[in-house]
Amino acid sequence: MSIQIPNLVSQNRQYGTFTVSSTLDIFGDSVVNGIGASTTANRWSTQLCSILGVTENNRGINSDQWLDSSGNIYGSHVAGRSVIMAYGINDSRFQTKIHQLGDIMRATSLFSCLPASCINNLRTPATVTEVGTWANTVLYSIGRSSATVDGTTSIQCTVTGRYVAIAMSTNNVTTSNNAISVGITIDGTNVITQGGSATTTMDLVNTLTTSVNGSSYASFLFVYDTGVAGTGVAHTIKVTPTKVGTIVGSFYCDYMAGFDSNQAGCASVGLLDFYDYDQSTWVGQSSGPPVLGSASGDLVIAALRSQMSRVSEQFLNWGLPIYYFKNAYNLSRYGMLCADMLHPNNSGHAQIAQHVATQIANTKAL
Repeated sequence: MSIQIPNLVSQNRQYGTFTVSSTLDIFGDSVVNGIGASTTANRWSTQLCSILGVTENNRGINSDQWLDSSGNIYGSHVAGRSVIMAYGINDSRFQTKIHQLGDIMRATSLFSCLPASCINNLRTPATVTEVGTWANTVLYSIGRSSATVDGTTSIQCTVTGRYVAIAMSTNNVTTSNNAISVGITIDGTNVITQGGSATTTMDLVNTLTTSVNGSSYASFLFVYDTGVAGTGVAHTIKVTPTKVGTIVGSFYCDYMAGFDSNQAGCASVGLLDFYDYDQSTWVGQSSGPPVLGSASGDLVIAALRSQMSRVSEQFLNWGLPIYYFKNAYNLSRYGMLCADMLHPNNSGHAQIAQHVATQIANTKAL
């Protein structure tokens, strides 16, 4: 089923259609899970799928935030299915390292968009060359990890496509003096640059606060343009991590991928913006910094929206159907929130469903 997608970048370029697969994967938090709706049938995701005439795969988990999204999406997304990601600001407010949340959006969006043929999840030994001690990553159902990161440990595979992508992460890392330094070669050539100059490695730093649901690390996405046009061109990626400082942590390589501009077989992905809160409603109503409706809370909302928009525009420029569904609705002004002033009630869920359907169906400038 194809529905005309909005013009989603400032240049008003048309990127084609948002293709809704027969089953729609919807990832998110308690609002996606249906908290505040009187029945499952009344939650916004179920109503949306009814409007679109497709089957719903609801993967909403209470208290999940962008930091938790990697584990949920990597473990549950079925390649080829269109996806909507909706992680509420009420939970993401605890994360103030906004640029790192943007990295998570990039890694999970690309994973959800690309066909299975473009992604190596590093779990098939015949397709991966490893040096040192590696094991399956425990948190995810994809990827490999190593705690012995001494500069001799490496992981390597071959992908096809002009653009080469590596999703990787670490834990228990706080500063560039206490990090994992990563060397990346493609076809035997070092591709790391800094300030326009070639350098040997880049530091992989994780300063995210552990989420309510226990996630303490998530993917960072590295994408490199080989400049070699032509469908199906093969490239060999090698990643060599080295500990810096005295950290006690591991290196995680979640997946490697290759793709071309306007890659065939991609699934459409929508990054759903948050509904707005009134400042008067939220000051003093929530625990944990920053408080929604406060100046710092408003900055977090604005920064997260900016990241969603930038992630979408970057991928759309490569011809990948990853869209930003802009600013939902101010539910608090219209009696559409529950008594907790946090979750939408039945009317709020219905409004979100209609909003998302409209975003999918109608042309609207960013």
